[in-house]
Amino acid sequence: MDALRKSINGLVNKINASNIKNIIPELFLENLIRGRGLFCRSCMKSQIASPAFTDVLAALVAILNAKVPEVGNLLLRRIVLQLKRAYKRNDKMELCIMLLECCNQERTYLLYYVLLGQRFCMIDNVYQENFEKCFVQQYSMIHWLETNKLRNMAKFFAHLLGTDALPWHVLAYIRLTEEDTTSYSCMFIKILFQQAKKPVELKELEGTSKAEVKESEEISKREMKEREEMSKAFQAIAEVREEVDKLAERVSALEVAVNGGTKIAEEEFAVSSELLMKQLLKLDTIQAEGEAKVQRKAEVHRVQNYHDLLDNLKSSNSKPFNNSSNAVSVTTEWETFDSGPGNLSPPPLSSSTRITQDWERFD
Repeated sequence: MDALRKSINGLVNKINASNIKNIIPELFLENLIRGRGLFCRSCMKSQIASPAFTDVLAALVAILNAKVPEVGNLLLRRIVLQLKRAYKRNDKMELCIMLLECCNQERTYLLYYVLLGQRFCMIDNVYQENFEKCFVQQYSMIHWLETNKLRNMAKFFAHLLGTDALPWHVLAYIRLTEEDTTSYSCMFIKILFQQAKKPVELKELEGTSKAEVKESEEISKREMKEREEMSKAFQAIAEVREEVDKLAERVSALEVAVNGGTKIAEEEFAVSSELLMKQLLKLDTIQAEGEAKVQRKAEVHRVQNYHDLLDNLKSSNSKPFNNSSNAVSVTTEWETFDSGPGNLSPPPLSSSTRITQDWERFD
């Protein structure tokens, strides 16, 4: 049993975020069913000694609990029992520190811990005094806290202040002088006052009439609906823009061909024009306001410009080519020659002369 205890303690004590994937297989090789009590005790001691590794230990317990549920069940019961014992000992200062520390260790701020603290403050004024001491202690060490912990702590005390669970005279411990103020304290004070007004605003909202609350909900629903419609409009305009980009490449190819003297079939212009008109009809069906309306109008002008360009290219394509370098000029006029003794060419045929392929026969 002593060897099992040493093995489990050694593995739990050296665990961290980088080696947890290597520690877990080694733990599964141990007899966790027999040593589950040793494992739970080791995890609780490690968390108290190193709160910064709480998330790693929580991940470890979650993985083990998936395979060995008895471990997670035992650990949870021991934590609850420890909390009850602390409460029975009237160790209220420790309880306040525990709630605050649990809140600080979370990656994102959870309202659960501060609601417990608010409830304790409402039950007994001793908790108010203890949280006041915690406020002074934490503010004095604020420059040692990480940004995430600082933010969670500021939101924790802001909620207690906003709900009157903590007296406002605790702010007297804050000294706004050049010597006493740091970047950490400035961040803490900023978050504290920003978050403290939210519970106050909630109280004011509860004091308003039901009609005003209903009106506010209707406005929110209407704004949400408008945002959804605008989002749909933006998406529809983006789809049309993508199609117009493809058609723009087609029109550019036609423009290069026509300017280069290549004869283009009329159907090419007809098909391209029809596709542009199809996109124009799609734009007309889009209901848009604000910025979406501006974008739709811009796409309409863009499609119209391409359509006008197609008309010009179609007109140029139907005209005879005058550029002798790119096109060949064909004529049916004959050159006239003077008939004479030294001229071997026949005289031009008159319009009445008929050409036939019947050959005369001579004996």
